Amino acid sequence: YFSDIPSSMLTLLLPGLLPDQVDYVLDIGSKNLLIGIIFMIFILVAAITVMNMLIGVLCEVVSSVAAAENEQLTASYVQSRLRTLLQGHQGNITKEDFMQLLGSPEFCRLMEEVGADVINLVDNSDFIFAGSPCGDVIEERSISFRELVDVVLSLRGCNTATVKDIISVRKTLGETFQRLREEANTSQARGPGPSRRPSMSSSRHGGGGCVERNGHLCTCSGAAEQLV
Repeated sequence: YFSDIPSSMLTLLLPGLLPDQVDYVLDIGSKNLLIGIIFMIFILVAAITVMNMLIGVLCEVVSSVAAAENEQLTASYVQSRLRTLLQGHQGNITKEDFMQLLGSPEFCRLMEEVGADVINLVDNSDFIFAGSPCGDVIEERSISFRELVDVVLSLRGCNTATVKDIISVRKTLGETFQRLREEANTSQARGPGPSRRPSMSSSRHGGGGCVERNGHLCTCSGAAEQLV
């Protein structure tokens, strides 16, 4: 096995790294040395490829578990801080309570820690508390503490858009267009209101006026007329 350097290298390579393919490699190499070397290289490349695939799968699983645990820790941290800020508050949270919460420096620091934009929360406050439409008016609704936590976590800048978000936007746009269509149909059913046409006659009693002559707009004041 170790009579010379080539034999030693072959012994360390085949029985040490490829114990299951030793007989195949030696048998093929005895018939044709070049084909035996190519076959051994193929086995090595295939083994390294499978090993890299397994390492990639393990890294992906570890990354997914770490992201899920980090999300749970962030949610628990936000819940505990919000409960501290909302001490003494009973029941659901209204829009007025939410705006008062946005004015708190502690809440702003909490949003900065978790990566949420306070200005974005202010801009979307109407959408967050928008209820079902009642006639021409959209009633405001109150949200629970759990919904408040979900809103804060969903409006972070690090979040990526998902299919659920696209469906939600589509649903909101559909409801808005449907309400606008109903309002337009209601306005048409009521009929057009009285229309007023502006008067283009000139004033001859001390005040300035305007008339249209030969496609030009003229202003006049008393007896003097000036073309503009």
